[in-house]
Amino acid sequence: VWVWDLTGSGFTAAGLGAAVMGFGAQSTPISNLHPAGGAGCDLLVNQDAVLLLLPSAGQAVLSLSLPSTTTFAGLPLKVQMISVELAGSNITLITSTNAIAGTVGAL
Repeated sequence: VWVWDLTGSGFTAAGLGAAVMGFGAQSTPISNLHPAGGAGCDLLVNQDAVLLLLPSAGQAVLSLSLPSTTTFAGLPLKVQMISVELAGSNITLITSTNAIAGTVGAL
């Protein structure tokens, strides 16, 4: 099994996180997608999969596991974490990490 552990930091106590995973890259200002998008925060990864993250103590952790077969070997994968700050049920700010790129099966 190939395992890729990623940790994002800077999450607030009153918020949620998301991991955006994709095979391609983009550069879309988050403010184009939602009015609470933070200045200078861009969505850098195609949204082929999105997972909910529940931050704890300011950090969100994502652990991806793939079978170690030749089917996945060499597969390029990009991941970015998104922080959604809440005030009650209202979204007050959406920020993002940088994107990270990896190749399955590479060290």
